[in-house]
Amino acid sequence: MEDIGKLDWVSPVVEDARRVTKYIYNHPWVLSLMRKATKGKDLMRPAMTRFAMVFLTLQSILDHILALKQMFVCADWVASPYSKKPEGEAVARIVFDESFFAKAKEIVEVTSLYF
Repeated sequence: MEDIGKLDWVSPVVEDARRVTKYIYNHPWVLSLMRKATKGKDLMRPAMTRFAMVFLTLQSILDHILALKQMFVCADWVASPYSKKPEGEAVARIVFDESFFAKAKEIVEVTSLYF
């Protein structure tokens, strides 16, 4: 099952999801803003295997798509220095990339058969 993360069409999506979560969780202010947008929910959940964690994180990102989009357009984000830095801009682009979410949804649908 872990080999699915190595597939050419899956790997970029997994990397983008990691980039989003890593950025959010490495910046306390951004993490606080995300938790405010998701009403206290986290994107990452503990799992028994690395792949299960990736699957659960993708599912959680999909579950919170609207909150994440709202977060990256809210006045607090736009006024913050994070929104003007290349890494923050790149993460915001991922959140608004419809192909990322379409592929993430497909990965979750395919892998959910195994969970």
